[in-house]
Amino acid sequence: MAGCPESLMLAWADDEYVVGQQLITLTGMYGPDLEEAIAIGSIGQDHLGHALHLYRLVCPDELTVNRLIYERETTAYRSCHLCDIWRPDDWAFIVVRQLLYDLADYERACWAGRFDDPWPGLTGMMARETRLHIEHWSEWCRLLAQDNYGHARLVEAFNITWPLAFDFFVAPEQVPDSWSACQDAWVEVVQAIFGAAGVPIPEGTPTAHIASGRSGRHLPELAHLLSEAHAYHLSRPAWQWE
Repeated sequence: MAGCPESLMLAWADDEYVVGQQLITLTGMYGPDLEEAIAIGSIGQDHLGHALHLYRLVCPDELTVNRLIYERETTAYRSCHLCDIWRPDDWAFIVVRQLLYDLADYERACWAGRFDDPWPGLTGMMARETRLHIEHWSEWCRLLAQDNYGHARLVEAFNITWPLAFDFFVAPEQVPDSWSACQDAWVEVVQAIFGAAGVPIPEGTPTAHIASGRSGRHLPELAHLLSEAHAYHLSRPAWQWE
């Protein structure tokens, strides 16, 4: 196949950057215990590493990478609504959102691996790391489902994130029609994992988002995240992210 569309790479990079920034803000201050706080930080770093690889594919040099990340308005980001939404004080929400996202991200990496360029080996590496994330969040989903309170929190979080998750699959410009198969594969595995945890899955799929994050229409949480994440860079313009 021909090379992967740049529009997909940018949306993918923005998804990974936003999720990575959200997770690393929790390091050292949240999680059930110290071990989990460290795991969250490691997973966040994986997402940021993926983002950097992808940004470098769409930018000619490191200066352009930094400008793309730090000097865009919120409306110029192409992250989806599943990435935008964030409740850092709700552990069940974090588990559900991350599991839904990583399952979708895995399908995306597998799908993108069919392209000839520009990333020999990159999608395979990203898929392998994402599989480890899925194992981590799936285990937390199983643990939370073991008592009535945890199960109720899972259901509540799922009902919030499920309609937003479909914004992930809104196709960026110039993406082949085969992209739609990713959503079908994702729904199947979501039904298996959350069904095993006793979380009811709504029938059918929500209406496709017209005001999609893929077109720059974002939830309020994203602007707050970017303002905090970019404050250091804006105060020191010569600094570069590496």
